[in-house]
Amino acid sequence: MALVVLSLSQLKKDEGTLITMAIPVSLAVTSLLHVEMSGVHYGFPMDAVQETVKIDKDKIEPLHNEAFIYLRGEVIPLLFINSMLDLDEIKEKELSIVVLNIKGNSLAVVVNKLLGQLDVVQKPLGGMLKGHQVFSGTALLGNGKIIMMIDPVGLLSVSSELQVPLGEVV
Repeated sequence: MALVVLSLSQLKKDEGTLITMAIPVSLAVTSLLHVEMSGVHYGFPMDAVQETVKIDKDKIEPLHNEAFIYLRGEVIPLLFINSMLDLDEIKEKELSIVVLNIKGNSLAVVVNKLLGQLDVVQKPLGGMLKGHQVFSGTALLGNGKIIMMIDPVGLLSVSSELQVPLGEVV
């Protein structure tokens, strides 16, 4: 930024100037829905979030040992992510659900806590996690915690592998 200030200070009065600034993708600001599952912070891209709701477990409809909910006249598959969700925490209270719209398909994901919306600087995944199906990147919060960004398309593609059997949660 010091170079920009120096360049601007050298401009002559009444002369036209075109300034172009390119921001690398690694510094892209992304708006996320911040959630927590098993004490780990995750983010869903806000452009994929249709809505958030809290429902009682008796509103879950089983079909072929899979969970569905009826929401605003629509039947939506309900995903309990086995490896990410604290199942003991959700047994005693109503469910916090994030409803995602993924390429015209709705998917409801149960989370332990809804924490709000954040604008974060997204960093792409590297190393062993590069190209991961479920995670698209990370972000560092001001308190030092890391948010793993969930890729909704990837989540939908592997949802059947991640699902908790219905009998364990209802």
